[in-house]
Amino acid sequence: MMGKSRNQGILNMMLLCFMFWYLQGHCLMAAFWFAVLLNLKHIFMYVAPAYFVYLLRSYCFLGAHSGGSVQWRSFSSVRFAKLGLVVASVFLVSFGPFIILNQLPQVLNNAFQFYKYSNFLTTTGVLFAKDFAVGRNFSPYMRRSP
Repeated sequence: MMGKSRNQGILNMMLLCFMFWYLQGHCLMAAFWFAVLLNLKHIFMYVAPAYFVYLLRSYCFLGAHSGGSVQWRSFSSVRFAKLGLVVASVFLVSFGPFIILNQLPQVLNNAFQFYKYSNFLTTTGVLFAKDFAVGRNFSPYMRRSP
């Protein structure tokens, strides 16, 4: 049990490193730490699109952001390439040995086991739809509580 708490603390520390470097204005270091965090715990994939847009807007667009809008002419492809190179290098170091040994499909199958939950998700969706239909059809006849 103690190992799990320690690992969670390390992941939280890496998330704080990402936030620290971003707030200091070092977007490349922030991207590095988030890529490391993403390789250690893939549950962070849920927030990765938000962080990607955040880093893209603040690092790759050079123009001033007036009123929350982005000037597309201010996009820097060089900065986008730097950001992509940092993230890709972390993933290459992490997955490189599996690519060399031709084991990447096995790693991805073990990391993302969607087939285990497909039956559960299908059943849950059908039950939710039936429950919604029954509630919607019989709601005029149901007594409301005060």
